[in-house]
Amino acid sequence: MDHRLCNRTDVSADVAVYCCGKFAGRGKIRNVSREGLFIDCLPGICPVHICIEIEVVSRDYRAKDDQRMCGYVIHRSGQGIGLMLVNPSQNQLHSLSRLRRDRIRAESTLVATARVEAVATKADR
Repeated sequence: MDHRLCNRTDVSADVAVYCCGKFAGRGKIRNVSREGLFIDCLPGICPVHICIEIEVVSRDYRAKDDQRMCGYVIHRSGQGIGLMLVNPSQNQLHSLSRLRRDRIRAESTLVATARVEAVATKADR
């Protein structure tokens, strides 16, 4: 069973991963929470239980002054790595939350559109 202190929100943002200060590869953030994120990437990109840096390279990410975030790899699977953020700046947290809000807003719009279409379809019958 999966126990989490914070809710995760699905997002999609490209990242560059740095291990031991060197570029290790690229990935895509799958979901974020207040405390961490999961990155879809090659499973061997870095070992578990080390600190790495990620740089969000998505155009929707707005923290231009401090791009790189430090995180501790707490999980590794065939799909990617789970990262616990280490001392993120307020600007980074704000930009990550913006990614979350944008995704939630987009999903709400899709649901509302689907409801309107369903009502319109019923009315046409």
